[in-house]
Parts: sequence; C-alpha cells; structure tokens
Amino acid sequence: MDSVDEIVVAWGAVQPDLDVSPMRCSAGCARLSELLGEQREYAFAAHGLGTQEFDVLAALRRSAGSAAHSGTAVGSHPRHLQHHLQSA
Repeated sequence: MDSVDEIVVAWGAVQPDLDVSPMRCSAGCARLSELLGEQREYAFAAHGLGTQEFDVLAALRRSAGSAAHSGTAVGSHPRHLQHHLQSA
C-alpha cells in the first residue's frame, strides 16, 4: 500500500458514502509530478544547472537554431550558461 492508497482508505473510513476514486488519480498524479521534478533537478545539477537555467538554454536552443551558439545570442547570460550552449 502506498501513500495514495492510505489517503483513499482514510477518507473511506471517515466518509464511507463519498466517492474518493477521483482522489486516487489526482493524488497519484501529484506524487508522480513531485518525483519527476526531483529527478529532473538531480539530472540538471549533475551538469551544473538549475531548472531555470535549463529552461533558458532550451528556449535559446529552440528559438535561435544555429544562432543560439553566437556571442550575441548568449552575450547577456552568465558564463556557465554560455559554456553549456557552446558544448551542445
């Protein structure tokens, strides 16, 4: 039994006439989102990045194509972001 099951069982004990099946889905999705977020942060940290820094790099990469590697595209960003763009 996981934490979501425990929540559903607890609600069932307190309010047996209440349909708590939607809670199983929403609580499960929330827990999955939390776990995926932790893994994402861990993966970014392994490369010296935070989530916001990765988002900036991803946006630059998507929007500028080969121009994302130019000095003008990254000139106003911190040096460690420039390093990650140049090594992409």
